[in-house]
Amino acid sequence: MSNLDSSLPSERIKIIAIMGSDQDMSTAIPTIGKQLSSDFGGVFISQGQGYWSSIGNKVTDHYPSDTILEEQSLKIELLILPSQKELALKKLRDAISNANNKHKLDCRFIHVEISESLAAHIDLD
Repeated sequence: MSNLDSSLPSERIKIIAIMGSDQDMSTAIPTIGKQLSSDFGGVFISQGQGYWSSIGNKVTDHYPSDTILEEQSLKIELLILPSQKELALKKLRDAISNANNKHKLDCRFIHVEISESLAAHIDLD
């Protein structure tokens, strides 16, 4: 038996969303995870610290230290079929908005990255 499924790797779209808040984000993980998994079969969510400048949306050579913010952050990674991209972006926004409201996270914006990817499953047996 091959350790690499011969039908893979296959083309996918990887969507990464990062949301930040000064609130405890851990309560939002199951809300987002269960909602997106029921739509797409699975999602990966990691928690960490995010740093960015309050003027980070302006292109400049330097961002003063007094503009740097620290927030609790969630990184949500969703791997989907190319045909699911528009639906996934809508469902991702809905899941994050739902968690934001339900857990009172006060998150206004999410950072979203979309890239083409190849995916495979490797059998460890």
